[in-house]
Amino acid sequence: MPGDTDNVDRGDEFVPTGPDAPAPAAGAEDAAAAEALAAELAAKADPKADAGLKDAAKDAPKAEVAGEAEPDGEEAKTKTKESRIPASRHKEILDKERARREAVESELAQYKQGAKVAELGAEITEAETKLVGLEKAYAKQLTDGEADKAAATMTEIRRTERAINERAAETREAVSVARAVESVRYDTTVERLEALYPELNVGHEDFDKAKTGEVLELKEAYQLKGYTPSAALQKAVGLIMPAVTAAQEKALTTEARVDVKEVEKARKAAAVAATAAAIGKTPANAGKVGLDSDKSGGGAVTAADAMKMSYKDFSSLDETTLAKMRGDVI
Repeated sequence: MPGDTDNVDRGDEFVPTGPDAPAPAAGAEDAAAAEALAAELAAKADPKADAGLKDAAKDAPKAEVAGEAEPDGEEAKTKTKESRIPASRHKEILDKERARREAVESELAQYKQGAKVAELGAEITEAETKLVGLEKAYAKQLTDGEADKAAATMTEIRRTERAINERAAETREAVSVARAVESVRYDTTVERLEALYPELNVGHEDFDKAKTGEVLELKEAYQLKGYTPSAALQKAVGLIMPAVTAAQEKALTTEARVDVKEVEKARKAAAVAATAAAIGKTPANAGKVGLDSDKSGGGAVTAADAMKMSYKDFSSLDETTLAKMRGDVI
């Protein structure tokens, strides 16, 4: 009937006909049959969609496929081998450490304890060379599938690494002791020279800033040539202010005697004290907060500090500071 739109066929429900039409699903209410029919129609309408689904399945990571077994055998060995640092990279690390160690040995060559540091360094170098060879052998044994040999080599690698670590700890201790001994020797040398040369004693009325500056500058030059700080100071003073008395001659030519055992004992006591202080430390005293640093004692330079300063730092001191160091100003 014109105007009646309830029964007009607008093609909303299309049913394919002809030889290519699929057979109707048994039971219109069967959901499984309806889904199968829709999938078949979609594939026929767009053949590329089915190909895309196949390609996606082909490119999917194997790890996502159900039932995929974990890698074993040669693949597992390869992954284990690659998890370690490559031998070439390991050698590069060892070379850098060796260069740093040689620099320290060169610094301490003139020190009394420098020979021990050099001896330990030679032992570490030998062990590191052995370690590189073991790493290469281990990698080859893994590649060749020689599990028993690889296990034995790994045991030797770990034993060698422990030996290197032990020698490195001994070296660090030897370096610390050598520097501590030289520090004590330098302080003793300074005290001797200041007592015999008033011109070098900032707390004496005969103190000569110009000569002291020359001594410190020359001392630094001698240190660059490999002299220890104490020997460099003696040589610099002897050149700028030649000895006049027998006592001065002895002070310039005789090395200050230092008891190494006493230095080691003092270092251990200081370490224990520092640890105890760190454990039992209390909040800082805020009573002097806001005061100028010079009024609270911070930043003050004493007369004993003068000969320990570099030439540059000493030259920058003004007359007021020098007067305070001499005790002229309270």
